[in-house]
Amino acid sequence: MKKTLVALAVAAVAATSANAAVVYDQDGSKVEVGGSVRLVLQKAKDKRTDLLNNGSRITVNASQDLGNGLSAVGQLEIRPDFSSDTKTSRLWAGFKQEGVGTLTFGKLLTIGDELGQSDFTYNFGGINKVTDSGDKVAHFRSASFGGFSFGVDYLFGNSAKTKEVNKQVVKVNNNRGYVVGALYNNKFGDLGIDAAVGFSQDNRSTDATVVSGTLAEGNYKEKGFTSGLRVSYDKFAVGFDYSQRKTDDKAQGVTFRVVKKDDGGKAILTKYYKINEYELGLKYQVTDASKVYGEWLWGKGKALNEADTKFNGFILGADYKIHKNVVTYLEGITIKGKQAGNTVWKDNAVNLGLRVFF
Repeated sequence: MKKTLVALAVAAVAATSANAAVVYDQDGSKVEVGGSVRLVLQKAKDKRTDLLNNGSRITVNASQDLGNGLSAVGQLEIRPDFSSDTKTSRLWAGFKQEGVGTLTFGKLLTIGDELGQSDFTYNFGGINKVTDSGDKVAHFRSASFGGFSFGVDYLFGNSAKTKEVNKQVVKVNNNRGYVVGALYNNKFGDLGIDAAVGFSQDNRSTDATVVSGTLAEGNYKEKGFTSGLRVSYDKFAVGFDYSQRKTDDKAQGVTFRVVKKDDGGKAILTKYYKINEYELGLKYQVTDASKVYGEWLWGKGKALNEADTKFNGFILGADYKIHKNVVTYLEGITIKGKQAGNTVWKDNAVNLGLRVFF
């Protein structure tokens, strides 16, 4: 089935030019196909130079006009890899009302994905710790009202109430969650202002124990918060983000620098019950085809029975748009963690990337 979906999507793209993404438009129905090939040549600390797939994708968007500003919308996005594996990264449908907003259901991004304001990078930047996606999500994203907009998400948990472990019936937690966020975007001549704030809460499970005579999973809550501000003027932009993620009972499951499967190699360390991070980003658009950017990120992680870990890192990069559909970039990071003034880990990497859009 996955191979069939890939073949259909590729055939649809091949039947159109790179600038003609609409493959069907009749009687209010529209189907658009697009995507990108994203490759990275990476040299990381203590590793050989490697070629990575950095989230290449094929996206199919569909809509049906229902009249009076109302439409049905849907999206399918698949992500092929160097191996034979192809995963479905987005699969959702819903309704959009002009001037009101969009209500969608499925595997999709939450409002948390829109919060970061300081990240101008392709791979290494970004500190947002609000939950930014889910496999089963109900998502509402409002229209803009004078530059203000908001989003609300509900993440569905386990449908099963019990499971069997070693021939014993175990009560299963409902690992549901929610995300809320608010954004502001406006421009005053050459001056642009963007601001965002968001919060998420996810229920998590621990190993089963006997509670009141019943074998049941334990549970705790993991909470995320992000706020950010970006100011741009002409060719300059500066952004600042603050983000925090913590557990409510000091379960050590909070991760520093979360690594996604299709990411280009962020550092990773999981053992904390609370993380605070800050990021300051700067960008200058040298020409219409090229920009340079830099980011400074720092923060603190708290773990049980040991000193706090303080993080400090820098990112530098530049890109060049060869064509409106082709961009290449060079980006590097160095980052380290200290406890009681002593360096306990250090990481660095350089990415040479190429993205071809269609």
